Amino acid sequence: MGAFGNPTGRFEARFRGLMDECRPLLIEDDPADARLMSEAFKRCGVPAPNIEVAIDGEQALLLLATRARAVANNELPRPSFIVLDLRLRRRSGSSVLEWLKSEPALASVPVMVLTGTENAKEAGRVRELGADSFYLKPLLFSDLVTTARAMLDRWREMLGTRSDPVAAEQP
Repeated sequence: MGAFGNPTGRFEARFRGLMDECRPLLIEDDPADARLMSEAFKRCGVPAPNIEVAIDGEQALLLLATRARAVANNELPRPSFIVLDLRLRRRSGSSVLEWLKSEPALASVPVMVLTGTENAKEAGRVRELGADSFYLKPLLFSDLVTTARAMLDRWREMLGTRSDPVAAEQP
């Protein structure tokens, strides 16, 4: 058991330096879902100040456009990855994804779709638009923590970092 009864504490502690640099952007229009996803990332070791949230599609585009200018001017880092809900108010998640992948300063940022509906056609479409992963929103918070951990593992894979350092140490 890790600190505070966290059985994955040892695992997360090995990524502390990497996790300190992790800056996810959550694009989620349901405040409760955004709060729960933020908490799930915090449970996985992402520092709370590093988690940014946009509450609808329009706000996401404004935030991303501002971030793109700042990235281009070397004023701010890119988000580590984006967690995108497809069913947003004021602009669809697909529309946000299309814009994002057309923006040179942010096109390389991994996008992980997290949605409440399982639709193979929709999953195929967002992959065509450039989404890197597709996840279903779980019902239980413990499953949401598992989903957040899977997203972080995917991000580590994209960085070329082995996701299981404990296994890597074994002879």
